[in-house]
Amino acid sequence: MRSPILVAVTSTLLSGPVVAQERKDSGGERPPVVEWVYEAKYQKGNRKQFHRSGFVTQGNKVFMWDQEIGTVATQGDKMTLVIKRDKFLKGRIVLKRDGNAWYGEMVDAKDKKWSIFVTEKEEKSEEKKPEKKAEEKPDKKPK
Repeated sequence: MRSPILVAVTSTLLSGPVVAQERKDSGGERPPVVEWVYEAKYQKGNRKQFHRSGFVTQGNKVFMWDQEIGTVATQGDKMTLVIKRDKFLKGRIVLKRDGNAWYGEMVDAKDKKWSIFVTEKEEKSEEKKPEKKAEEKPDKKPK
């Protein structure tokens, strides 16, 4: 008497190779990936706090540490971030453009109002350092 599991495994193995379906290309290119750096400051009287980190946007999605944490929408000089999955950035953050930077305010979980400053991360240029030429040392004279 054959067990049903053995029959199922045998029939699966004998049925032939499984062919994966090919992914269909949507025909368009992926939106560019943009890296951002933000600085948030909180000040009340003599008490000051500072937080600095970064995130990545691709299309209308916001990522941090390879996880999608929210969405972004840009209209002219106004950017709206809706962040759902981060410990510090949370909620709806409206930023306004001033040159190459974006400024705005956000309220954290403890109802503290933070001023936030967001800029595109600058690419580190790989400048070639001048090569040190090996100095020729005179041969030591035998004693």
